[in-house]
Amino acid sequence: MSAQKLDLGPLPDADNNSVLEQASLAALRGLLPPERFVLRDERETDLGVDASLELRIDGKGTNFRSQLQLKARSGLTINQDGSYSVPMPTANLNYMLNGLCPIYLLYIAETKEIRFAFARDELKRILTATPDWMKQGHVSLRFGRVLDATALDEIHRKVLEEARLHRQLHDYLTPLAPQAAARLQIQPGNLTIQTANAAARVLEQDGMALISAGFPQKVLELAALLGHDDFERAPRLLLVRSFAEFSNRNYLRADAPVREALLSMDRLSNDDQQFALFLANAIEMAMGQLTTAEFTNKSKQWRDSAPEYLAVQYDVLHHWILRSEAVGTQAFAEAELQLRKSIDRAEALATMPESGKLYARLLRFFIDSGDACERLLNVMRHSKDPWLWQRIHSEPPSVVIPREQARLEQWREGLNKHVDAIRDTANASLYCEACIGRDLCDIMILSQLHMTAAVLEQDPPTVHDAFLDRVRKTAEMASRLGLYEFELRAQLNEAELEDMRGNVERAKEIANLVRRKAAALRYRDVERIAADMAKGNRVTSKFVAEATAALVENFDATMAALSDEVLERQAQDACVMLQIPLSRSKVALDAAKCERETARQRLTWCRHLRMLEDPRNLHDPFIQAPEKLCHCELRQVSSFEPSTNWRSIIGTFKSIWCDGCTAREPAGSDPAATF
Repeated sequence: MSAQKLDLGPLPDADNNSVLEQASLAALRGLLPPERFVLRDERETDLGVDASLELRIDGKGTNFRSQLQLKARSGLTINQDGSYSVPMPTANLNYMLNGLCPIYLLYIAETKEIRFAFARDELKRILTATPDWMKQGHVSLRFGRVLDATALDEIHRKVLEEARLHRQLHDYLTPLAPQAAARLQIQPGNLTIQTANAAARVLEQDGMALISAGFPQKVLELAALLGHDDFERAPRLLLVRSFAEFSNRNYLRADAPVREALLSMDRLSNDDQQFALFLANAIEMAMGQLTTAEFTNKSKQWRDSAPEYLAVQYDVLHHWILRSEAVGTQAFAEAELQLRKSIDRAEALATMPESGKLYARLLRFFIDSGDACERLLNVMRHSKDPWLWQRIHSEPPSVVIPREQARLEQWREGLNKHVDAIRDTANASLYCEACIGRDLCDIMILSQLHMTAAVLEQDPPTVHDAFLDRVRKTAEMASRLGLYEFELRAQLNEAELEDMRGNVERAKEIANLVRRKAAALRYRDVERIAADMAKGNRVTSKFVAEATAALVENFDATMAALSDEVLERQAQDACVMLQIPLSRSKVALDAAKCERETARQRLTWCRHLRMLEDPRNLHDPFIQAPEKLCHCELRQVSSFEPSTNWRSIIGTFKSIWCDGCTAREPAGSDPAATF
């Protein structure tokens, strides 16, 4: 029915563009699965962005976003390659490129379909044909791909990857940022500086520290008070502004000031010069102008010319990442060895800033935690075999085990003091990382104490409410800071504690939630751990029960299953515990392999076999391989001639004494036996 027939009076004609705009938004909302995306209309304050698209993971918001420019058109001519071309103001593309994973969308009225193009991909295409594109009034964007389910999967992945790439680059840059030596108390609510002079003083002295502590936006607000002359006078201010823009993921905005700062290299300190070069490389990688391999190569070149303390900080962080990503025992051991060497250099270097030493020391505490726990476990294992104990220890288990527990507790107290020292620096992200590591280390200690109590037939230690509350607060802190991987790891710590308290189903529930979110965020290591916990394979209660049963009931089965890599570590640990040179670890390893083979023989051949050795070396362990005899405890017979070749001794003894023996009785089965 017409407006005239309804007598509504004169009305304005509806603008076709506004109709198409509403239709395009409706079509876009209809395509987006609400469990994976949140679309927010931003046209009210539109300076070039129509909407933002936030990822949802496991039904929860992530703040991982893409900025959208939505165009609706009719009457377009299709190109020969099936795409559509739409002119776009150059200023709009430049503006979009400053944002988070920017995407252009085109609604085609005739087909009611939506095409899309990633702004950074379009920039690469345009640069190939028109390097000086920013001098033009308009650029032509090409829309070739239809927005469908497959495309939405790609968008979800790309937004996630860009967010995580930014975080990885920021993790590299933050420890390397030159900062004032004095401690900075950061209270953003009280930073009400109103004058340019005051802002310049704060930014020059503490701007890097503010950004590293998580307040880049406050730095940009202060920088807005400054004029061109302020930046011309102090090029360090340009570097601070660039780092702040980078921290806010505004890569194009970060690029110009760092380039301008590099033009005034002679007026920057040596530390600032090196940081500016690294930041420029990181910006190029973030914008897709460098591949990962090219960035790594440039980083190595930068490291070779950087001041020693910056190069060492880079080495510490680089080797820590290599250790975290290492695949295989050998690669892990090599990465850890290089990491320890880098940490030693960082702690010993006189020019290393205190923040760099704190970070290096924190990593040392983390990697030492596993060694400390393993020493206690080895002592417990030794205590179940009197013959083995006599070979390794000069004091009884009642003395050695409590001493190892005390050493572990002393290490724990040292870690707590170190975490408190990091807290006092007001570096929020480093403090959060320290809290995550401390919680995990405490859980490892609790699991060892549970196992010790089971072996010694004592009551297990209590998991106090205060510890569980602390772990939950760590997860909340990580969430507030946007440290999503840390948040998930903290929640896995919570699952472990719930399991230790006997709340097994609650532990599995938490692990399942973490698994789903980690899968969506592509934290593969976290996902793998969570999946195992959800199945009950990695929770502490099962681990303690299985390990305790192996220690108490079947030492031979435990020993027979040990790998060469584990035996190598145990041989080195034995040298450390006995305070003898590590050069003797080869002899210790040979002895350990002999013990493993003897255990396998008892499992698969006869439980009565025992390997005896010359006791004269016990006063100076592993100085040389001792002569050995194979012995039957049932018949009380031994090899005729001792030898250091235990493989030959076992084979000869079996052929002489065991063939035809009706009393031979295997203790179990072991497919890895070599005889």
